[in-house]
Amino acid sequence: MRKKDEQITVQKFEQKRFDFSPLVKFWLIIYLFFLMYQPTIMPINILHVCTLIACALLLIKGVRPQGERYFLYFYAVLFVLFAFTQAINKDLNLVNIYGQIFTVVELFLCAAYVICECKAHRFNVVDMLDMLIVVALLQSVLALFAFVDTDIQVKFLTLRLKNTDYNDVLMGHLAKHRMYGFCTSYTFAMPLFHGVMTIVALYLYLAEGHIWRLAVTVPIVFAGLINARNIVTILLVGFVIVVLFGIRAKYSWKRVIITVVSAVLLFFVLIKGMEFIEKTNPKTYKWLMDGIEEIKMFLKGENEGYFSYLARKIKLGEITDAEFMFGIGRFIMGNPYNGYESDVGFVNYIYFGGIVYSWVLYAGILSVLIFNALKGKHSQFLSLILLAAFVLGNIKGMVFGNNEIMTLFCLAHIARLNLSEGSHERELVKRNYSRL
Repeated sequence: MRKKDEQITVQKFEQKRFDFSPLVKFWLIIYLFFLMYQPTIMPINILHVCTLIACALLLIKGVRPQGERYFLYFYAVLFVLFAFTQAINKDLNLVNIYGQIFTVVELFLCAAYVICECKAHRFNVVDMLDMLIVVALLQSVLALFAFVDTDIQVKFLTLRLKNTDYNDVLMGHLAKHRMYGFCTSYTFAMPLFHGVMTIVALYLYLAEGHIWRLAVTVPIVFAGLINARNIVTILLVGFVIVVLFGIRAKYSWKRVIITVVSAVLLFFVLIKGMEFIEKTNPKTYKWLMDGIEEIKMFLKGENEGYFSYLARKIKLGEITDAEFMFGIGRFIMGNPYNGYESDVGFVNYIYFGGIVYSWVLYAGILSVLIFNALKGKHSQFLSLILLAAFVLGNIKGMVFGNNEIMTLFCLAHIARLNLSEGSHERELVKRNYSRL
């Protein structure tokens, strides 16, 4: 009997001794931070470094996740369509192929590594999303430091100017009232991602509990708001999704009420935070207030500021029928075609690859989201919020490329196939890797 007790004690000690889960989570949070935000700390895109690390570790471990073939086939089809467009226009544009296809494949490989690591250490979808919330919180702390201390902001932006060919005049203009933090897509994808993660945090509290998920929403929203006003739209749409989803899924009414109250309190905290913004940086405050006035005018039926721009630029310029079908092989954001340019994603993708390329892209993304939604409640919610982010983001800019939202999309898709949904207690996941 004594010998058996000693064996049990040794087993418990061994299990405790070799539980590297906290260290793995720490490593994944750091890795996800650089993968998500891709700050310009070197002359080459840090995504390439993340991809090399991912491929090396996947090869060393001899594993790969399930479901990678569909994704790679899908982007192979997009590559063929784009190559056809390039052949028609007799203009091989490697930059666009790199930005829209190759880098997204890299995102997929990096996401595959993250999910394989999660699977090896029995993390579930909730664990993965919690790590992403911490990643967003880390970025929010850096953004807050940059906001209150101009020297920190200058150091971050100087790194970008040093390692990229970003327009220094444009950066100088934008940095007066935004561009706070340590990332690449300050004015578009980062704030949109922070809006999504705020909604994810609210949803996870509703589904799984833990009050800390509500507490972190304030800094995450603040960091997004001081960089781009587009966070407001995803917050409003996302909040409606959370409430309706919570009621439909029959979650605890107590948590539903707390979630609604927390969202309302978040709104009032942000209003109070406007006083802090006004004192710290009056130019950021004025920029935000101008946005509020534009929304008020829009609700009255008048297009002012960005809404006026959107009304003009959401249309196509002068293009031929062939160009409408197969595109011109490049975007028109900041690069006019026949004297017309636009920031709207839906318009740019038609110019990029035509209506054929656009519909294949949208149909492929939508089919993946629908497929993911068939598994469980968490995957269903992720699919809904990602769909909202894609639609809203594609109005403001080009969301189907190398950015935080596409990275989250890759993570969600691979997680749906390889990780358990998760509950209050971590579920055991069988090691059913397929060997290389």
